[in-house]
Amino acid sequence: MAVGRYREAIPELERAIGQSPGDARPMCHLANALYSLGDHRAALRTAQRAAAAGPAHEWPHRIRSAILLRNPWQVHQALDAAREAVRLRPDLPETLTCLARAQLATFQSQRAAATAAKVLALAPSREASHNLVGDIASGRHQWAEAERHYRNALRIAPRSWTAIHNVGRTLEAQGRSAESIGWYFDAARANPGSGVAWTTLNRAVDRHLSLHLRLPVVVIIALATASIYWPPIGALVLAASALNWIIVRPRRLAALPSGVVTLYEHHLRIDRWRRMRDQLLWSAVLVILVILTILLVAGIAYIGHVAIHWSVVALRWAATLVPRIANL
Repeated sequence: MAVGRYREAIPELERAIGQSPGDARPMCHLANALYSLGDHRAALRTAQRAAAAGPAHEWPHRIRSAILLRNPWQVHQALDAAREAVRLRPDLPETLTCLARAQLATFQSQRAAATAAKVLALAPSREASHNLVGDIASGRHQWAEAERHYRNALRIAPRSWTAIHNVGRTLEAQGRSAESIGWYFDAARANPGSGVAWTTLNRAVDRHLSLHLRLPVVVIIALATASIYWPPIGALVLAASALNWIIVRPRRLAALPSGVVTLYEHHLRIDRWRRMRDQLLWSAVLVILVILTILLVAGIAYIGHVAIHWSVVALRWAATLVPRIANL
């Protein structure tokens, strides 16, 4: 378990549970292993068994809360589980951390911030405490505050890829995209086995180069715009896209660290077909939306034309009939 070999640990944990069916600790370890392997339903069932076997233990409730938080429809159940954990151990930073995350997920941001402050007061020298306060600040879009706490976490654990990644995320949210890419690159190097770190790095480079506005999509938007009575705007969109592709993109790419550029270009080569597929998919979706929009606009225009026509006819009839009625 300590080295992440969860699949190999499961048979041993099941054997330990069979030998001590009333002990909640091996059940909690098993729930953690199943959760780490992505089997969330089995992990939740095991955590519930652990809670029944050890009603005085807070750990099963923390595990239940963490699992339930993954489902947006079960966040209130996660909050209840976190509250039960805190009831059993109100002085434990882990239970309060669990409660703060559940409060944030249920849009109780002020209570989450207060709970996170308690965690920081209880354990100021733990990296997780500063990461928690930073996460709460990020959830409230207080990016400068979040950056400060993530940097404090990094001082405690200089090789923590999570803290490095979080600093990059706050920098990007503050509009410092070029600076954030260096942090994402360091996070990916600190944890080379993390797909999340590499994906975040590549997407950040995409955004920095403005390639999230895909060229085919921009062309279709321009053509659609030009077809709905505004040709100058369509031409302007096309010109801006071409300017970005020819001038801005190479300059921004050249300004990035050489290691980032090498990895990004390697990723482009191995991921070319998926990117092309995504471009074609989004282009097809956009074409359908544009066609539906044009049909909707045409339908509204036709209905409006018909309504105006019959309104004029009705006014003419009224103008003819009112004098006759008045002369009766």
